[in-house]
Amino acid sequence: YEIIKPAMKPEKIDVGNVFPESPPPGFGNMTLGAVCSQYHLVIPTILRELKEKNIQAEAGHPIKEIAGNNSMEPMAVFEILHDLAKSP
Repeated sequence: YEIIKPAMKPEKIDVGNVFPESPPPGFGNMTLGAVCSQYHLVIPTILRELKEKNIQAEAGHPIKEIAGNNSMEPMAVFEILHDLAKSP
C-alpha cells in the first residue's frame, strides 16, 4: 500500500495558469504563441477562431502587433482570447 499510495493522490489543479480576468503587465508585448503556451490554449484552434472573426494573426507576432494590424486595441484582442479561453 505504501508503494502505490503516492499514485493515488488526486492531481492538483494548476490555478496559476488560468486565463486572467484582466491582462497581466506586458500582455501586449507577449506573442500569441507565448500567451497560448502560458495559459494552455491550443494555438491552431485559437488561430482558426481568430480567422473566423476576420482577425489575421500569427503565433509569433506580439499581441500589440496583431491588434494594430487588425485596427484594434490590444485590450480587444485580450477580450477575444479571454472569451475563447472560457468557452468549452
